[in-house]
Amino acid sequence: MPASLLTEAMLQALVLTLYTKTDHAGKPSFIIDIQVKLLMKVRPGMSIVIETKLTSHKRGISRGEARIFYKDNLVCSGQFVYVSPHEMPRPKLTVGS
Repeated sequence: MPASLLTEAMLQALVLTLYTKTDHAGKPSFIIDIQVKLLMKVRPGMSIVIETKLTSHKRGISRGEARIFYKDNLVCSGQFVYVSPHEMPRPKLTVGS
């Protein structure tokens, strides 16, 4: 399984966590930071387990972690940052004098 697909699997699982833990379903999010560590190869026939954790969700910025395991071995891990424009505070407009 290529590293790009492992990363995508972690991203999709984390988005599912984000959508179920917050009032976020159906609204767009954008990924702005990805940090991934790949530790072993995933070959055909290997069953993997993905664990996710939403570590922070404030003012439209969400941070989370994901890990993929094969049996008890860590395959890869990642830290991700999502931005949700619809949840970000709007700037206050001031009228010039």
